[in-house]
Amino acid sequence: MTDDADDDNNDNATAADAVEGFDVCTAFDSSAPQEYHLPCHQRCACHMLNSIATTDADKAESDPTYKKISHAAFSMCQALWNKYGRSTQAVEAVTNACGLGVKRPNATRWNSLCLAVEWLVYIV
Repeated sequence: MTDDADDDNNDNATAADAVEGFDVCTAFDSSAPQEYHLPCHQRCACHMLNSIATTDADKAESDPTYKKISHAAFSMCQALWNKYGRSTQAVEAVTNACGLGVKRPNATRWNSLCLAVEWLVYIV
């Protein structure tokens, strides 16, 4: 029984001796030879898509016709979401008429506005 315990301790000591440590600060020093490399920076795909969509939407707002139609459509959607969020009678009316509830956008999900509009188009 003790022989097995001694063998385990020897295995752990050998494994610990095989690991070689290094100074992390030297890995970031540009004058030192680069033996260790950090991976390239990868941007979050969701954040990148959100940035592209908001930039394109901002550019589209420069067209007065699009801006007028967009503001009218989104103000109607916002009024519906506000009413649905504040009134239990509105919830019951929409559920009875469509058989489904309304998804409302929230501030913490970047794609919630798109999904909420898509849901409105689906149930109407």
